[in-house]
Order: sequence, then structure tokens, then C-alpha cells
Amino acid sequence: MAFAIVRIHPDRQADKKVVRHYTKAEQADLDIKTSVNKIGEIVNLSQELNTKLWDELNGGKTYEEVEELYCDIAKLDVLSGIEIDKAKREFAVDSVAEIKALKRKYEATYGNHLRTVQNKNDSIHADNMERLIPWWLEQRLGRRDDVVFPEAEYYEFLYFNVCGYKICATHGDLDNVKSAGRTLNTLFVKKYGSEIDYVILADKHHKEEFEELGIESMVVRSLCGTDEYANGKRLYSTPGQLMMVFKPGMGADACYQIKLN
Repeated sequence: MAFAIVRIHPDRQADKKVVRHYTKAEQADLDIKTSVNKIGEIVNLSQELNTKLWDELNGGKTYEEVEELYCDIAKLDVLSGIEIDKAKREFAVDSVAEIKALKRKYEATYGNHLRTVQNKNDSIHADNMERLIPWWLEQRLGRRDDVVFPEAEYYEFLYFNVCGYKICATHGDLDNVKSAGRTLNTLFVKKYGSEIDYVILADKHHKEEFEELGIESMVVRSLCGTDEYANGKRLYSTPGQLMMVFKPGMGADACYQIKLN
């Protein structure tokens, strides 16, 4: 059997609407109020009164006799919902603000797949149709404030700083994972006066890692895996991508190999 008793108190007043602009001062004020609110006490008291309500009903009291107790429980439930909802809404506002502050940085290099000369031994990287891809994207997305297209300062190399750690990425057809760290670090020190902490390569399609002299080198899986030509040469690989999580003072704290098959 279900029942519902509703009583509107004559002294009930309409809630006043509070206009907030989510300035830093108002956010600090909300944080303080949330930290000192009575959510826990309200929930605990509501549970205790619910226990008492059902105990009295089981003891033989009528619904009319427990009406006042029920109304008190209902008010506590409303207060609990308001406090919890307030905290949840504030969390959502903070999350949206952080997401809006994010920018997508589009870095692109080129390799030997879209070369203009059929024989790859006769081609050079600078003569490559892949160099048109960043230009094409920038023409269409360049007006967006949340997308950034940095200038290519190092030709076929991508070189960027994450949490104080230097990362060099390149296509990888001219490099070997076991020597790339030493070779590219020497090149960048001599040519640009900068060292390398991590080397990211591709081209070979399969996952591979090697560390030497404190430089971590890794081959990233291909987004599409391998084609029939590669499989015909026994070059099998699972489609996938690499996601690296960096922390200041630690470098690459986690590397996630995301399989896409």
C-alpha cells in the first residue's frame, strides 16, 4: 500500500532568486558555503526520522497521527536535494568553463607515402603532397579560436614542450627506433641547441619501444593498421594510437596503447 500526505504550511514563503555571474568572488563564496553546509546532517536526520516513521506505523499508529513527522521528513528530503543539486551544478559549471578554455593544437608532419616520385629512393621529403594537409585544414578552421595551427619551424620534425619535457616526432621512414633517440638528440643539439627527452615515430605501423641515454623512443601503431601489400610481406599490425599523459617533474606518467580493431 502506498500513501502520500501533503501539507502546505501557511508561513511558507517563495524562494528568492539569486542572480549569479560566477565571478571568482562568487565562486569562492559558493565553495565556502558548500564546504560548511549540512548535507550530511540532513541526510542522517532524514534516515533516522524515516526509521521512526515506519516503526510507529508498524506499531499501530494511523497515517493522520504520523502526518507531522512525515511532513518534517519531506522537508528534509527537499533540503537534501537542494544542497546536493547545488554542489552538482557548481561542479558542472566549473567543468564546462575548463573545457571551454582548452585549445586543439594541430601538429602535422609528412613522410614518404604521398611522394611525387614513384621510387622512394629517388624522392625527398620536402617534395610531398602531405604538406598540403595542414594548409587545407587551416583554410577551413583557422577562424576558430579553439584550434591552433603552429608554424612548422623544424621542417619534417615536430618539436614541442609538454610539462618541461622535449618531444620530437617524425614520420620515421628514415629512422630506427634503437638509434633515433641518440641520432635526433645529437642533430637537435647541434642545429637548434635543444635536447630531446622523447622520440615518437611511425611508418613501421607496429608498436615498438626503446630507451637509451635517458631518451625514450617509441613507434606508434598506424590508425588504419596494415594493407594487403604490407600483409603480403608478413608485416601484420593491429590498428591503434598512442595517448601519453605527462606530469611536471615526472614526464610521461602513463602511456595508453589504444587498439582500434
